[in-house]
Amino acid sequence: MSPWSVLYEAPRLLTSEWGHHRIFAPEAYPAIRALREVAILAREAPVIARTVPICWRRDQGRYRLVALMALREQATVLPPYGDLPMAVQAYPFVVPDEETLGQRQIWVDSAIADRPTDVGAPLVMADGRLSNAARMRGEMAIQLAKGQNDTDDLCDDLAEEGLLEPWPLKFDLGFGEAVDIDGLFVLKASRLQDPVWFTLVERHGIGAGMLVANHRLSLFRINWLLANARNSVRAKARGAEAAP
Repeated sequence: MSPWSVLYEAPRLLTSEWGHHRIFAPEAYPAIRALREVAILAREAPVIARTVPICWRRDQGRYRLVALMALREQATVLPPYGDLPMAVQAYPFVVPDEETLGQRQIWVDSAIADRPTDVGAPLVMADGRLSNAARMRGEMAIQLAKGQNDTDDLCDDLAEEGLLEPWPLKFDLGFGEAVDIDGLFVLKASRLQDPVWFTLVERHGIGAGMLVANHRLSLFRINWLLANARNSVRAKARGAEAAP
């Protein structure tokens, strides 16, 4: 199963029968606004690290590299489009699994965009070709699918070498609410100078070393997520006070 399958509410094979439907910016969709974490590729790390923490989530027996987008649902504040994880930029196009990729099929999540900020763009134009916006997102989804194995192999080696450790997140958000997130992992600070990294770089390329640097830098962005979560709780409490 694709690590991105949890993003999609109602994946649907794209055909000319419903290709006239329009797609919108990611924040127009409820699944994206509620997003707390999303799988990424190792090569996305330099961009993702500028805005949100990069860590690992144990999923289906493997350690998946993820971008932590929020500490609580409905507290997600999306970075600019170009800084978003590729899976979010590609949405509502579905990242294909190996079988779908081999069949050259295009799937799109048919979830309703309940907060569009503009007129959007058509999936398919009158001449039957994908619109520029649709083509760009579709190509990004394919890039993710093709790069998944390389990232998974690197993460498998990190786990096998014992380089990951739990990263429990526990914060008081005020107004009687708190965050308590388990199941996330980070690189062990005590192993960052371990000679095993030379072997990993030889095996996976310089990107393995870059991931270490970007991962460590990204962890400071937890402060931004914490501020967003506290602002969300504060706004909720004020709304409750203002209600009759």
